[in-house]
Amino acid sequence: MNLPRVVLDSSVIVAGLLSQLGASNRLLELVAEQRVIPLVTTARSVPMARNRLSPSRRRKDIRAWWG
Repeated sequence: MNLPRVVLDSSVIVAGLLSQLGASNRLLELVAEQRVIPLVTTARSVPMARNRLSPSRRRKDIRAWWG
């Protein structure tokens, strides 16, 4: 089966983790359900890591997503 590929910008990932509403969260749900193939470049990974480590952005669901 050919799954669609989606490029996830760091802002989409952070927004999707911080809110259970909206398109960003829906994209993360599709990734979790393995209905799309997520694509993230190394350049995008740096801002994501920075946001992940920020105390103001840290939440239980973010820690669960990242493991």
